[in-house]
Amino acid sequence: MRRFSIVALLAVACQNPGKEPEGFAEIDKHVDYNQFRPVIIAVMPVKAPMSQLKNEVRKEVYRLLPEKKYSPFTLETVDAHVSSDGKWDPGSLDWDATLTVAISRWKPVRGSNYFAADGTAQLTHKTGEVLWTCRFYRHNFEVPMKTGQLDHAQAAQDIARFLVGSEPGKERFPDCPPLPRE
Repeated sequence: MRRFSIVALLAVACQNPGKEPEGFAEIDKHVDYNQFRPVIIAVMPVKAPMSQLKNEVRKEVYRLLPEKKYSPFTLETVDAHVSSDGKWDPGSLDWDATLTVAISRWKPVRGSNYFAADGTAQLTHKTGEVLWTCRFYRHNFEVPMKTGQLDHAQAAQDIARFLVGSEPGKERFPDCPPLPRE
């Protein structure tokens, strides 16, 4: 039996040596969106292992939010209210929720121009109530070469579209709920 298990594992490992298996995402809507109706969003600085990736992902997420009917603060406004230790202090700003993105793993997939990523995105209401969470594991993002360098801007667009944009049949970040009819 043990010999069969080892042979089976070797056969699976040799099937596709250049690419990890496609990852998956878990989406949680924690509360009724219509109750909280977040509209004005603060996109927090992204946590990621590479600085180019952090900045580009944040810009792309910010750029996509209006397509989902949200109104994000400018990134400069948010940065002016984030302390050096990363704490959000909105002061007198009128805001509804913060969106945080953290990429915990960004690893090249051997023999390809893909990077495997693990991470989390979370929308938290100003009351502290978590409204939405997306956790992704071993998701492969293509990073093409551009003038001999990896094109992190393209990867950032793919990550942002994965989290905030919509793919057919894979709606992740919810549209902003419409105003209730009277």
